[in-house]
Amino acid sequence: MKIAIYYSILFLVLLLLQFSFLNILFSFITIPLIVLIAGAIWTLRLGFHQALWLLIPLLILHDLLGSGKLEIFSVFVIFFAYTVSFLSRRVLLESVLISTIVYSLFIYLGMVFYALGLGWYREDIWIYLAPIFRQGGGILLVILGSFWVTRSIILRFQRKIDQLRSDSALMIR
Repeated sequence: MKIAIYYSILFLVLLLLQFSFLNILFSFITIPLIVLIAGAIWTLRLGFHQALWLLIPLLILHDLLGSGKLEIFSVFVIFFAYTVSFLSRRVLLESVLISTIVYSLFIYLGMVFYALGLGWYREDIWIYLAPIFRQGGGILLVILGSFWVTRSIILRFQRKIDQLRSDSALMIR
């Protein structure tokens, strides 16, 4: 029960960071970065199959709080998490700084592909791609900062959740 409460708090913290901070300060970024970054971090830390069980409730909450309906972004984030899983098995990055930079660039590419897909679907690609290319360096800096902050938040919550799991497993009555 405590673990579910911790995950609920974590989801709300991540969505609060997305909706009240990134969407307001960096309005030129139209793609929900924190959700995309959380998907990448959970996939790197837990693997795709366990990350999927965390991504689904986060994506449902994000879509319901953001637009009130489920959107194609949820499918894209799950596909993106699988791609991160595939990439992480092929590339060994031991340095935290280098891995942060590489996965931030990968998240930037994910943003570009999402904008391409959304623009192709809605038949106006440049409306979605122009802000990403025009603000490229700024977006990369925002991604690096957001990746670091989101990673710190998720790792702290995950340590506490792992501690709760080990305490409950070791509890003898």
